[in-house]
Amino acid sequence: MIPVRRLGHVTFETTDLEHQIAHYTNVVGLTVASRDKQKVILATHLGEEVVVLEPGDAPRCKALSLHVDSSIDLNAAARELRAKGIKNERRRDVTPNMHDVLAFRRSQRHAGRAFFRLGKIAA
Repeated sequence: MIPVRRLGHVTFETTDLEHQIAHYTNVVGLTVASRDKQKVILATHLGEEVVVLEPGDAPRCKALSLHVDSSIDLNAAARELRAKGIKNERRRDVTPNMHDVLAFRRSQRHAGRAFFRLGKIAA
């Protein structure tokens, strides 16, 4: 089992990016930490990335990040997931605070649903 330390951020696709940005900043109190053409990263006042918004054809939850301790070997975690029949891939720089990520879906029958991402917490 891969020990998860905490929930990281959730990635949502939206058809109305500006409306969602306004909601998360004006109602929830988050701030825009980073923005480019592909995504907007919203953070708490402490700088913790908690919501990523991306444009999409329909509103949906695209990904959920789970943070693991910096001592976790993501290559070993990838092998463990593959041994359980779970395909996965390494990704880099998903967000400014998630430089090294292992992305996977829970199972093939969830192929159209959210990705999970394991990212290391800084020591």
